[in-house]
Amino acid sequence: MEEIKKRQHYVWKDYLRSWAESNDLIPTYFKQQKKTAKPNLRNVAQEIFFYESAEFTKVELKQLLDITYQLSNENSLESCLSIFSAFTFYSEIKNQLIEKKIDFSESDIRFIKTNFIEDLHSDFEGYGRKLIKVKTFEDLAFLKDKEELLRTLIYLCIQYSRTKPMRNKFHKSSISNKLSNPVSMIFAISMANRLTFDKNLCFTFLINQTAVNYITGDQPVINLADISGNGSVEEIILYYPINPKTAIQINVIDDKSSFETEKIETSEVVNELNSKIYQHADNFVFSDSEEQILKYGEI
Repeated sequence: MEEIKKRQHYVWKDYLRSWAESNDLIPTYFKQQKKTAKPNLRNVAQEIFFYESAEFTKVELKQLLDITYQLSNENSLESCLSIFSAFTFYSEIKNQLIEKKIDFSESDIRFIKTNFIEDLHSDFEGYGRKLIKVKTFEDLAFLKDKEELLRTLIYLCIQYSRTKPMRNKFHKSSISNKLSNPVSMIFAISMANRLTFDKNLCFTFLINQTAVNYITGDQPVINLADISGNGSVEEIILYYPINPKTAIQINVIDDKSSFETEKIETSEVVNELNSKIYQHADNFVFSDSEEQILKYGEI
């Protein structure tokens, strides 16, 4: 029997490894505790049973299905309905066992409750494997294939919406705590589809040529247009540091579709981007050096 996965990460460890030392220790600033340390990658941006499946009432299932249709379009509806089914699988299995009066214990379906959605996220992380290895502008050529583009955008949009900061934003909205995990992924799948098929989609490859390296955080994909940090804006300018020297920016510009490269030669620009990463982070901010992180927060 497979092991129950208790530690469930909301930021991919393979992605963070670009900032970590060879022994997987990563320089980290803890915003809430106002301290720096070098924890192991397995101990950051994770919570116990973060993706544990919820048990839904019929009313909640109807609400979630309605939201699924509201967030979807013709390109994404089938995929979003699959996500709906995945998140409600545990609840449906348990209800069927009860209705059929089949004897069972919670331990019999514990694996489905704890591991099923965590495994789903692991599958989607695989969609970003080519992206996190990008070092040069030429490495982005794979995105000119529509299927690869969709898979990469699904990875980015899920990473944008799956995190603890985004879950907290959903909690502050009219969406109940129980629905926040499925809604975040359905939102991401729909968002990725809209971007993929937008004729004005633009990728800008940001080459950092300064002495100040890019940092990242527990909200590694941010919307630069979200000035307030509350997720309420309509414009999308996604920013994603790939490693300390490379990053990408994704947005939609009228009458333009392109893959561009931009060399950043002034530390002020890097500091501004790093400050936004720091601002959007909930607790964990990562760098390839402890000294650098301290510039962006008050100790």
